[in-house]
Amino acid sequence: MSNTWYHIAIVRSRGLNKQKLIKRLHKRLKGFDLKDVKHIVNSLFYEMNQAFFNHERIEIKNFGVFTTYKKKRYGRNFNQNKPIYFKDPKEYTVKFKLGSKVKRLLND
Repeated sequence: MSNTWYHIAIVRSRGLNKQKLIKRLHKRLKGFDLKDVKHIVNSLFYEMNQAFFNHERIEIKNFGVFTTYKKKRYGRNFNQNKPIYFKDPKEYTVKFKLGSKVKRLLND
């Protein structure tokens, strides 16, 4: 557990946004300028967005898996009180499955 790059303190904080993430990484990566760390983080998020756009699966070892899928949409027929499912949903959504090591860290 000591050789992992993430710490439980990130989860226990009040919130972690992109700016806080950049500052934390800058403190950790002493050889990099703040500008370089910002470029690395922005590049990572850009590549993740491109993968989501192309409906690719993103797997980060020991952290988790991101997948995209079509969100099922349905309405309701009020006359018969039955749900109506649309045949071809147009919206995609992102699903995240937590990795087993992170799950263990959260539950210990």
